[in-house]
Amino acid sequence: MNKVEQKVYITPENKEKIKRIADARKVSSSTLVRHWLENYLDILVFPEDEQRSAENVQQENE
Repeated sequence: MNKVEQKVYITPENKEKIKRIADARKVSSSTLVRHWLENYLDILVFPEDEQRSAENVQQENE
């Protein structure tokens, strides 16, 4: 899989919400956002993944 740079723009309102949640969970704001992004990216399906999955299924059926 190719590496892709992901930029996230956060509004001042959301930045305050993130800070409140981070304080409540006793983690840093950057950690909170990074974990959210990692979880979000894990649910994305990339064309390479679909192709690899299709090839695996085809090999299993042979």
